[in-house]
Amino acid sequence: MSTRRARPNEPLSQERYASARTGETLLGNLVAKKCGTVKSSKHRRLILFLHDLSLRARCRTHPTANLFPAWPIGAGALEDVEPFERVAADLQSLSPASFTGTAGVSDFLTALCLDPACDPSTVVFPGCANFIELLELYREKFCAAESRGIAITEATATVWSTLDYALSQGGMVLVEGTWRVGKSFSAQAWALKHVGECRYVQLSSARDDTAFYRDIARCLGTACSTQRKGSEIRMRIEAMLRTQRLLLILDEAQFIWPQSLRPQTPPERVNWLISALLNSGVSVALIASHDFTRLLRNVEHKCPVFGSEQFHGRLRHRVKLPDALSESDLLKIARAIMPEASEAMTMLLVGHALKAKGRIAAIESAVTRARFFAAEDARSITTFADVEAALIEAGTASRDHRERVAAQPPTPRGARSPSLAVDVSRGRLSRSFSSMPTAG
Repeated sequence: MSTRRARPNEPLSQERYASARTGETLLGNLVAKKCGTVKSSKHRRLILFLHDLSLRARCRTHPTANLFPAWPIGAGALEDVEPFERVAADLQSLSPASFTGTAGVSDFLTALCLDPACDPSTVVFPGCANFIELLELYREKFCAAESRGIAITEATATVWSTLDYALSQGGMVLVEGTWRVGKSFSAQAWALKHVGECRYVQLSSARDDTAFYRDIARCLGTACSTQRKGSEIRMRIEAMLRTQRLLLILDEAQFIWPQSLRPQTPPERVNWLISALLNSGVSVALIASHDFTRLLRNVEHKCPVFGSEQFHGRLRHRVKLPDALSESDLLKIARAIMPEASEAMTMLLVGHALKAKGRIAAIESAVTRARFFAAEDARSITTFADVEAALIEAGTASRDHRERVAAQPPTPRGARSPSLAVDVSRGRLSRSFSSMPTAG
């Protein structure tokens, strides 16, 4: 069809609705060009912060960081407004004396990100002389909001330290670890504490290179529609990253290696990272499973046209995470996930995690199920009996425990006896659960 505008009395054509221009995000390449005209690194970081916020569709979804809310501060009632309108409302609540209303703030923020004549060092918002300083304060508050409720485990501390090093020193770093120890959670938490200084990308397992570049472009805010070729998307990624001092965090980085290997074909994604990004001064952090080393060795062994020295020579720091979470780490996680739990409930969750394969996921599932039980009984407080019932369902209770529970007459869940202990003989906890207080 030659137009996307529907003429009167013509048959329905769905594509005619595709011309709607509402809710568009700012294009990363145009924001990068604007940043090229700004001299202050502090102001460039502020512009990239605003651009990152513009990518969060109506404040409900982040491009890739799905383990955290897209908007950690402000009123939840504003979740369905456009991102810059949400920023305007948050700025007004942060400094009510500086605003008589939020009209014009969204357009001003857009101009700040795109218009070369709108210099953050000289521009003044009508009616608010300290608008840029207020934006800086808002950015600090926004980034600090993600620090709440995060358990600083050994794995989290290691990931954060490595990413701090990559941000300050540049180059490429690699964090390897087994599954379910908190790699992705820690990387996302760090990225959301440094909005405007990095971009977090969670790679997919898709084998085609176009999908690989589209994952990165979506997080950078560059054009990545399904109509564009991989080479077009790749050029836009390079154009943005080469002009900005952004740390690119690639989670699930084992997927940069080919899953099926041909001896005469080098790993194109790895060569692109080396030649197009690292050689141009772009910093890259790789967060990967232990499959990363296995796939690297496979390429070194079967692909003679790939010089692995190029990869190893650009790897500034490499660290391996512990293969399992310690008891103290699980305690921290249980307290972070369920801060209202008593000590007995927390220890019960840790014992459950030590027997389950999911570890962190096992705690999350048990807490979610226990809270569901409390809501079913119209209670706002989750009790020890709720947690215990969730563990019985999960199968971590002992056979003797289940038999004794089955032999009891049915009673409301809230009145279920909390005195039955979960069997944690296979765990490593030194404390006896059967001697613990059972008050919820």
